[in-house]
Amino acid sequence: MKIFNVENGVKKVYVQMNDIMLLTHSDISIPASIFEKVFSDVVIVNDSNRMDFVEFTQPNEVEFFESLDWIVDYKQIRYLSEEEIKEKGQEIANEMNEIVNRFNSMTDEEKRDNQSLIPLIQRYELLDYKMKYLAEILWVKQGHKQMPFPVVPDSDGFSFVGDDNCEYEIRASLDPNKILLFRKDGKKLSNDDRIPQGFLQMGMSIAIMERNEKNAFAGDYEMSNSLTEDNQYFVTEFKVKSYDNSHEEQEEVKEEKGIKRLVKRIFNKNRK
Repeated sequence: MKIFNVENGVKKVYVQMNDIMLLTHSDISIPASIFEKVFSDVVIVNDSNRMDFVEFTQPNEVEFFESLDWIVDYKQIRYLSEEEIKEKGQEIANEMNEIVNRFNSMTDEEKRDNQSLIPLIQRYELLDYKMKYLAEILWVKQGHKQMPFPVVPDSDGFSFVGDDNCEYEIRASLDPNKILLFRKDGKKLSNDDRIPQGFLQMGMSIAIMERNEKNAFAGDYEMSNSLTEDNQYFVTEFKVKSYDNSHEEQEEVKEEKGIKRLVKRIFNKNRK
């Protein structure tokens, strides 16, 4: 999953370790700066960090990730309905079907030619990977899945500023489950801060309306508040009480089982 965002006038992209590791095992040419940033130290990718996001800020890095259509662009998907996301999945399944049909129509000699076969196999695998991430986003929207989203203001989300005398701003976070309050002047929050209650209540009311309109809930939820470790943001988090992670144990899907069934199997597996 990739997330494009603008922070202090700088366009950035956040990319999950899963995607980066898949890149390193492909034939895709990768900018050297990405290797330097991710693998400057020994990195072992496992279940504890494979969903973590890595920040990239150089223009060539952002352009590179814009060119990779098999990494799901979160902001293009997050506000789609369940049916619209499934339609996206069906489009991917159709392309996968075309690859299978092309492979089946090849002669034995063509199949033995790695130069023509390898790109087909790689494209199929990347599309299968993208399909599964569509399902991940659907689970996030429904509250069944949690992601370690960067805790920063969403440049494309809602903002509540208040009047000129108000020192604070409330913004949507990249994490759909969190709302951020922070000082306009960029200073860190402290015990001396006195946040106007009217401003806070109005901002949270707008935040809740925005959230209910654009994100699906899976059962009841509760709110909790906290400060980030650097005291930059006062975070209000929406926690779904009925969170279920049983779907995370995904079995491998064999390619020959039929692509159209793959869409239904991925998107409906272990949902409430």
